[in-house]
Amino acid sequence: MDVRGLGNFQTSQFSYIYGPGGERLWPTQQQIANVNSTLANEGLLSYFHTEGEISSQYGEFTTVRATGLVRDPQATNTVLLNSAQLDAAAAAQFQTVGSQCRLVYLY
Repeated sequence: MDVRGLGNFQTSQFSYIYGPGGERLWPTQQQIANVNSTLANEGLLSYFHTEGEISSQYGEFTTVRATGLVRDPQATNTVLLNSAQLDAAAAAQFQTVGSQCRLVYLY
């Protein structure tokens, strides 16, 4: 998820991807329920500053460009911008590759 240049993105233990209507696209309840123990122990999120760092860590990857930053609406006591908003085209692209539970941010 490429959020570079969108503002003061902050890394966090939790992050979400939202579609154009504010619906949560990632992680879904099914993805959370199906996380294997290795992935859960490693964490569902990674943060990198360059594509080269991602490639050396994971190999092939798909980049989806976010259109904005948002805070978790359930986190009422924080203004931490740690989640991404997608427009319709990016949401469609994300959903074609979003079946994996690992999310990598470029920030």
